[in-house]
Amino acid sequence: MRKIFTSLLFIVLMQTGFSQKVQYAYDNNGNRIQRKLVVTGPNQKMANSTTEEEEKSKTIAIEEGISVYPNPAKDKVVLSINDFNPSETNSMSLLDVKGNIIISQKITSGRSEMDVSMLVSGIYYFNVVKNKNMLYYKLVKVD
Repeated sequence: MRKIFTSLLFIVLMQTGFSQKVQYAYDNNGNRIQRKLVVTGPNQKMANSTTEEEEKSKTIAIEEGISVYPNPAKDKVVLSINDFNPSETNSMSLLDVKGNIIISQKITSGRSEMDVSMLVSGIYYFNVVKNKNMLYYKLVKVD
């Protein structure tokens, strides 16, 4: 009886428009320090943090002289940093849509490449950590 009630409650909640999203917080070194589940009701709108993060990333990228290309990518992704400083903390990583890190590597020069040829076609997230700034890019992988 308890299983049936729980199942019915879950179905009712799903049908009434409840949604959920996971939000992450990072420290200055790019380490994830907090994960929070945000649940919204049927009449509430969830803030579009993806768009906010993308806008913030664009602004920082322009200020720091950072570019990521090509997008969509087939074999490799190139990260170019105009004012590269090896004494800063610099890294790049590729995540799947679930947030799992697929590839992670340190940035050792003003032009770094990441091989994505072994990945299946789809949407990925390309993250760049440059000193204290964290930038996010949506990356489309094609065959």
